[in-house]
Amino acid sequence: MEPPMKLSAETKIERLGKFIVLSSVSEPAEMPDTISIIGGAPDSEPQPMHYFDSGGVKRLFMMALEGSTWKIWRAPGEDWNGPRLQPAVHRRDLG
Repeated sequence: MEPPMKLSAETKIERLGKFIVLSSVSEPAEMPDTISIIGGAPDSEPQPMHYFDSGGVKRLFMMALEGSTWKIWRAPGEDWNGPRLQPAVHRRDLG
């Protein structure tokens, strides 16, 4: 995909018990649809955020809410080197 391009996404945030589910569907079709599941740690600690997309990428982030700001960072020890960081044209469609 070459810039400039027009992107559009619909994002939903839902509760599933103690977890938050964040999902998005994007256009154009080359943009992956995503889902993240947030939660599982004690309330006073940063929460794990498991990210998956329709291109086969899966990653682990950490997330904390500070006031009205979501802070998200790569989980300690998470290795993002290798095939999971290939350009989108190399991702396999799971849909």
